[in-house]
Amino acid sequence: MERGKISMYHKAKGYGFILPHLGGPAVFVHRSTLEPREPAPEPGDEIDFEAFKGLKGYRTTRATLVRTHE
Repeated sequence: MERGKISMYHKAKGYGFILPHLGGPAVFVHRSTLEPREPAPEPGDEIDFEAFKGLKGYRTTRATLVRTHE
């Protein structure tokens, strides 16, 4: 698992992007791979994730929200 930070998340569409702490390209995250799914992540939230390189770039296979803004 890697750790990163949510850079953007579109709540209505259920997807966003993670900036990995170790650097590299942004990683696409979809709500179907996110635990917990509610509440939706906010920019700046920490997230643990596993990803693979697909045809359109990196995307998560599993993602776990570490903390949310209150």
